Amino acid sequence: MNDLSAHSACRASRVLLVEDDELFAAVAMEIIRPFAGGEWVASAEEALAALPREDWDLVIADVGLPGMSGLELAREVKHTCPLAAILILTAHATLDTAVSAIRTDADDFLTKPVAPSALAAKVSELIAMAGARKAAPTPPVPSSWATGLAGADQSGGERSA
Repeated sequence: MNDLSAHSACRASRVLLVEDDELFAAVAMEIIRPFAGGEWVASAEEALAALPREDWDLVIADVGLPGMSGLELAREVKHTCPLAAILILTAHATLDTAVSAIRTDADDFLTKPVAPSALAAKVSELIAMAGARKAAPTPPVPSSWATGLAGADQSGGERSA
């Protein structure tokens, strides 16, 4: 695991990179460094352990991880860190993989090899997206929802007045 937080104490944004290719991970972390503090883990299982430790802005996950895939991890990220952006990476782009990424609510999808400038642009864009999500006020629950909930019985039907 490589933690850049010591080098990035002044940065508010945090990126979790989940990548089993050590060389790609080293290069990606250098690309991420100007935008955010980052942590690299080599498996989805390590990522699951890291998720509750930080307020992640972006999770970048490779599809082809050992054990749990990056697509399965993306589903877990959405439950644990719903405001974080998710970027899926794959070396084997297929239509099925792209559709699966969209179905997991990933925010974007890139094919490896990826140009450093393209990865940098996407990291910057997705960190900004997560920041906007976090800054948005929580929408109020419409009063009609509360009234509807109060008027429902336990069986799911409407209670008569």
